[in-house]
Amino acid sequence: MTETQSQFLSQKLAEFEKYRKTQYRKFKVFKGITKPFRIAYIAGTILLVIASLLPFLMPVFLPFIIVAGALFVLEIILHNWVFRNPEGRFTERFKEGLLPELMKELYPAFTYKPNAKVKDEAIIFSGLFGRKLDAIYGEDYFEGKVNGIGMRFSELNLKKKKYGLKEFMGDVAEEALYAIFGGGDDFGDDADKLVSVFRGLYFHLGFHVDFKGSVIIHARQSKWRKVFKKAMKLGREIRTSGDTAFDQIFEIYASPGLELDRVLIPAMRTHLLRLQASEAPDLAVAMRDGQMFVAMPWQKDLLEADLAKGIPSLEDFSEYIEEVELIKGVVKEMY
Repeated sequence: MTETQSQFLSQKLAEFEKYRKTQYRKFKVFKGITKPFRIAYIAGTILLVIASLLPFLMPVFLPFIIVAGALFVLEIILHNWVFRNPEGRFTERFKEGLLPELMKELYPAFTYKPNAKVKDEAIIFSGLFGRKLDAIYGEDYFEGKVNGIGMRFSELNLKKKKYGLKEFMGDVAEEALYAIFGGGDDFGDDADKLVSVFRGLYFHLGFHVDFKGSVIIHARQSKWRKVFKKAMKLGREIRTSGDTAFDQIFEIYASPGLELDRVLIPAMRTHLLRLQASEAPDLAVAMRDGQMFVAMPWQKDLLEADLAKGIPSLEDFSEYIEEVELIKGVVKEMY
């Protein structure tokens, strides 16, 4: 990040932080006014249930139920029209206003789409995550070129269904309930069974167009290694680069008969070692049929703001930029 860019980001972030504090004060006032309403909601719901079971009590309870309903409508009016949805406006202004402005300054040659992500096909095709994912979430998508080579990246959160003995027994119980009672089969929420297998930055890059085959490289000591392990074995064999320093850090799987030296050139090995050592200890890389994919796990939302907790700092942006610049460096080394 240049000094000019740093000053620009600092100014914009400071201005937006003032806006956040103003919106948060409005939000706290709204919550303070409507907090007592919760008592009426709970009481109204209980009375409605009792009146449904004992209809002769409905005339007695009806005024209280009407008051609870009126307070609910009042809360909606206060939230959407009086206080003008402070948390929603804050999030929209951050994602649709501030971030595009900042990214245009940082990456003028790239297109930025805050609510888009790398295409699903580019995620599955890499081979890094096996052949199936049950949920693919992402945001903060960039697309552009480095040295004439296409580069796309975004944040991703990839999930698979957790299915062990506990889940099996739960499904058996669900089927039994369905057989006994009939009706819908939605006794449980499948989303509860989803576990994250990758969360971080994901890059889709152009590669040598004449390259055919598949190579997967993964840091040996990565805590994500178990996630990638099965995927690495599919149609590939374990290989070494011949570079002792590189092979101590990375595990390599490649298509049988592939000339690894043509792909994993010394300059790329050096850059991947530098990347893994400095910013991405859990780094994973895949090269397949003229395309390259880089997965950099990260445990936090990179460009997220919270009305109560705050917005990303200049240091957060600097860390994000450093990651991206290192990947751009890999591209520059290859071409």
